[in-house]
Amino acid sequence: MSEMNRLWVRLQHLSTHKDREQREIERNELRVTVGENIIRLSSLEGVTFDIYKQIVLPRILDIVVVCKDTLA
Repeated sequence: MSEMNRLWVRLQHLSTHKDREQREIERNELRVTVGENIIRLSSLEGVTFDIYKQIVLPRILDIVVVCKDTLA
């Protein structure tokens, strides 16, 4: 999850030679991938609502907060 977040941030700060439209397409594709992975985490065998709420989700949110990226 942290690697996807790093990629998200890097896509935001690409050099100007890459056009904005292509960058937005890539970010949207990454957004879908991140969403799918969050869904997969929540549906893993043995991951109950309480485990997800108390362990998984706080860890995901920590990763996002640590990167200090507004869009993340």
